[in-house]
Order: sequence, then C-alpha cells, then structure tokens
Amino acid sequence: APLSDPPVPAVPASHEGTSCTEGAVQGGEPSSAQQQHSPYRGLWTAERPRVKGQHVSGYQWEETEDEMEVVCPLPLGTNKGDLRCKIMSRELSFGLCEQQPFLSGQLCGRIDLDSSGWAYEPAENDDVPPTLLITLSKVESDRRFWGYVIYDAKLWEEDANDGRAQREHEPSGSALQLPGIE
Repeated sequence: APLSDPPVPAVPASHEGTSCTEGAVQGGEPSSAQQQHSPYRGLWTAERPRVKGQHVSGYQWEETEDEMEVVCPLPLGTNKGDLRCKIMSRELSFGLCEQQPFLSGQLCGRIDLDSSGWAYEPAENDDVPPTLLITLSKVESDRRFWGYVIYDAKLWEEDANDGRAQREHEPSGSALQLPGIE
C-alpha cells in the first residue's frame, strides 16, 4: 500500500502561533523534509535567543532582545507590603522597607515604563522563600543584549582592558599587506 502523509491534527485557537521545534535544533530551521511532512508545519516559528545570568547575591535574570526578567529570592516571611521597588527609565532599586536595597543602580539600557513592572510571588510553603519578579521592557532603541541588569563601570572597564590585552600581539592593519596593493 502506498504511504500517505499522516493526518494533520486540529489545533485549538489557543495554540496558534506557538513554537514547534519537533525534530529541529532549538532555534534552528527545520529541514525541508520536516517542513513537508510535519503535521505542525504551519505552527513552526524560530525561537528567540535568550541569555540567562545569575549574580552572586542570588538574583537571576533571563534576557531577550526585547525584555529582561529578573527573579529575586526574598527572605523567608517577607510580605508584599515589606517591599520597596522603584523602576525608572534608566534605574532600578528594590529592597525591604528601612533597609539597604538588595539591588540598586543604573540599568545597562533604557526601559519602557508603561510595559515594565514587578510582581510579588508568595511562597508555596514555609520552607521556600517568596520571590520578586521584575519585568523590564526595553525601549526600541535599546533592543540589544545588555548582558547584565545593572551597569557596573568597573566591570565594563575590566572587560575592555581584557580585550585590549588580547589584541596587543595581533598585527596592526598597516602591517597587513592587502592583495593588489603595494
């Protein structure tokens, strides 16, 4: 008997536009055979690159070109009313009332205040700390990867110096002979 394509399942409207990477490398293009024979061929969309990071103080972040989500564990017993969170277009500060902020400083880029915000997530039980989730939506002109949440001039200077040290032993542009130019 000749082989036929498998039936295409009905997809609920709530799943339209979702990512399907069945048989494909995450974030990669499916092969032409996968596109032709996959029942999900109309649903496949490329995954957006994400960068994840963690600071030694305990907060973590996940970043795309469009936004950054920061997850901060809070001390056990912290209530929503205990929090102070200040979000400005270029600065972020949050902590507990009457205490030094957990995280404070200039952001690595500008954010859209109307699309940014924070949410308190209570603990599911007494052994797990509550968390603070901060969503920072980047303005159109700063839609690039920041790498960090808070701008640290010392850290950026060290990175720049590391890059210069690696280039000291590379030949300069004038030392290279270009083809056809004497």
